[in-house]
Amino acid sequence: MLLDIVILPPAELRHKLGTQIKHAAQGYPHIFVVDNKILIPHVSLFHIRSSNQKLKKMAQIIQDVIKKHKLPEIRSIALDVGNEVGRSWFGIGLSNSKRLRALHEAMVYSLRDLRTGMMPVTSKHVSKQGLEYRKNFGSRHILKNFYPHITLAMFKNPLDAKAIAQKWKGLRLNFVPQEVAITEVNFWHQVTRVIKKFKLGNPSSGLRPSPRREMREGISSPDGRRELRPDALDKALGFPSPKGRGARGEGSVSKAVKTLKAGGIVVYPTDTSYGLAVDATNVIAVRKLYKLKGRGFKKPVHVICSYSNTAPYYSIGKIVKLNTHAKKLIKKFWPGPLTIVLPLKAKGKSWQMLSAGTRTLGVRYPAHKLARALVEELGKPITTTSANIAGGPDCYSISEVKKQFAKSKLSTNITFLDGGGLPKTKPSTVVSLIEHVKILREGPITKKQIEKALK
Repeated sequence: MLLDIVILPPAELRHKLGTQIKHAAQGYPHIFVVDNKILIPHVSLFHIRSSNQKLKKMAQIIQDVIKKHKLPEIRSIALDVGNEVGRSWFGIGLSNSKRLRALHEAMVYSLRDLRTGMMPVTSKHVSKQGLEYRKNFGSRHILKNFYPHITLAMFKNPLDAKAIAQKWKGLRLNFVPQEVAITEVNFWHQVTRVIKKFKLGNPSSGLRPSPRREMREGISSPDGRRELRPDALDKALGFPSPKGRGARGEGSVSKAVKTLKAGGIVVYPTDTSYGLAVDATNVIAVRKLYKLKGRGFKKPVHVICSYSNTAPYYSIGKIVKLNTHAKKLIKKFWPGPLTIVLPLKAKGKSWQMLSAGTRTLGVRYPAHKLARALVEELGKPITTTSANIAGGPDCYSISEVKKQFAKSKLSTNITFLDGGGLPKTKPSTVVSLIEHVKILREGPITKKQIEKALK
């Protein structure tokens, strides 16, 4: 398997970079664009071809290495546009500090014996030194060739990469490294799956960002005079902000995650209405959800799961069986108000209950920022059923939810993640892909849109 030992930028920054490069690249033919769902922004430390059997040993070595290294704040130094035959890549070059180089070298020399072959070559031009590195270490982007950066896209036309670079001209980012991870990559060395994370920025690593630094961590304005939080990147790039996005309730995500981990219930906003979340892998919590809603166990409950693979053991491919139609719809409409019913793959009592014994399950990944943050931070799938008593109207504000559950004994144990008033929208479109394509409920995404996407 093709692996990369990487530094992961903070989740919010990864999401923002992925969102905006995907927006900027619309209309430009490309080979890939990092979007934080299928391909994840990262800083490579060491590409290595290895095997599943060696992952446990690899994890132990990485833990030992990071205990001995302290990493400073990482800053961008320039936008990068690299030209190759018939294509051009675009990314952000980062400061190559002594500490970062030391960590990189330690990874290379500590893990070299776990390689099972060489990484694929994506360029027709490889230097003699690069060939020598491949022969001895299995990868050429190391040691004297090590250049820390975040690749964002590869375009078919070099002029397109330059055009994108003009939109981002003068932009700078900075962040304090908090996570190193073992990841799986594709032929282009882009991260498709996070296998295991290792925490930095804790007492064992000796690195703790100061409160002042935490406040300014993110992205600076094009003029370089002031630092911007990742949420301000839209404005800095001149792109419109997503509709309906607000800051309310964001500080409560950590509290909501604690509730879910403890087997509790969370009310949270989605791109349609407010929903009820419990940890979908916790059968006691799932029973509690059914009881709160007064819902019969013969009715299934859908789930939200990460499609970015940041939680590999609970990613969509581990829960349901994906087919070609599903992949097309996911690529076209996620994140968004589309629930896809597929054959259930996961095993366990909670999944039997959620599928109501049908061995099928509806999955979705909404466009609302707080809903996505909830599932990503938990690292497990959550339920996505409307926050109402069974048969009651959908709720578009926290006050409406509280009114519906006022008489319930369980209502005092609910954590509310307030996303403000939501626009009144139809429930998500539900499409079944079990035997053939069947629209079970038409919502914001129409039947014609689905048929067009599947052609």
